[in-house]
Amino acid sequence: MSQSCTKYLAEAIELFQELERLSDEARSQCSHEKCQLLFGMILDSSFKFEAEASSVLQDLIPKE
Repeated sequence: MSQSCTKYLAEAIELFQELERLSDEARSQCSHEKCQLLFGMILDSSFKFEAEASSVLQDLIPKE
C-alpha cells in the first residue's frame, strides 16, 4: 500500500466533506434558483466523489 496514495485520498475525502457542508449551508441560505441548482450539483458530485475515494481507500488497505 502506498502511503502517499492513502494520504492524498484521505485529504480528498476531507475536501469533499467540506464541499458537502458548504453546499448544504449555501442552499439553506440562498434562495436564488441558479445558486440552488449549482450548489445542488456540487453536493451531488461531492457525495459521489467521496464514495469513490472511500472505495479506493478501502481497496488499498491490506485484507487480513
